[in-house]
Amino acid sequence: MKKVIQGRFSYMAFQPMNLQDVTLTYAPDIVALVGEARAALATLKASYETLPEEEQREFQDAMLETEVTASLQLAVADKNKTDFHWLSRALPYAFSELEHLPISRRLLTAVHDMALHDLSHYKQNPGEFRRSPIWMGKKKATLTKGADFVPPAPEDMVTAFAALEHYINEEEDTEPLIKAALIHYQFEMIHPFLDGNGRVGRILTLLCLKEADLLPAPLQSCQFLYHFSTRASIITPTF
Repeated sequence: MKKVIQGRFSYMAFQPMNLQDVTLTYAPDIVALVGEARAALATLKASYETLPEEEQREFQDAMLETEVTASLQLAVADKNKTDFHWLSRALPYAFSELEHLPISRRLLTAVHDMALHDLSHYKQNPGEFRRSPIWMGKKKATLTKGADFVPPAPEDMVTAFAALEHYINEEEDTEPLIKAALIHYQFEMIHPFLDGNGRVGRILTLLCLKEADLLPAPLQSCQFLYHFSTRASIITPTF
């Protein structure tokens, strides 16, 4: 849905439907894909848990480097050499914090603060939800002209994220892999930060898999989930 935001400069912003209000109908091939993905994750988890502790750390380090490299390659905004360092710290930090915090605004803002901790990101307000509208589009696009996508206005964004936070921690009937994909989609559509949404969104996906006991540690690149989710039309939402 779209909503007209009134003001000095009126503009159209995306208004996401809460995931609680969406009825899922699985496409015919989804059961096989979920089974395939679950089997791959189970194999990964079993293999990891049989490794000696030192080899587990080496495996984690290798997977972490793969994920951080892929995440930064997808980042649209300017990057610098220290971003790799901070993002490499943010992912293990998120997993450790999950031991005593739910997946929540508090956790994700802390992760965002660490991922964008370099001083070059000072103007992007690390660790804080945005308080102004943002837009995506070509170089000369503006909020009111030429934007390909305008996420929810700040007040609507906060409301939408609160609903997402509730869905993350309360919804128990959806297949965990599908739930993780839906959460990732909704998070990116809400776009709660000025910058770094992609980086935090990928970490969020891995946290969902950890919470569902599908990952014992930050092992798997998010490319795994993207590969799985694009091989079929995962769901048909019924409104």
